[in-house]
Amino acid sequence: MLLYWHPGRLAAVLAGLHALQSLGILPYFIGKYTVHAFNFWDFLMWRCWSGVCLAGADALAVDKQAWLFLAVITVFNLILDSWSCWVGPHGRMSA
Repeated sequence: MLLYWHPGRLAAVLAGLHALQSLGILPYFIGKYTVHAFNFWDFLMWRCWSGVCLAGADALAVDKQAWLFLAVITVFNLILDSWSCWVGPHGRMSA
């Protein structure tokens, strides 16, 4: 039997992997280099995002208007992710 991966569940698994990277359990891979970093706020963001993806995937099975919910939340996540890259602890505005 072939396991069906819903896109929302796949996004939740990937967000969980990013959450583990934020805790320093899994390393960030940059080319052939690996970096272990700890950032609790990034962990919270990715953990919340994985929960939203799971909730959205379950809602899509019941209500097709959940696409609008997922679209709005995805844009919000992109804004926060871009902001954390620009201003975050390793971003341009950090000392």
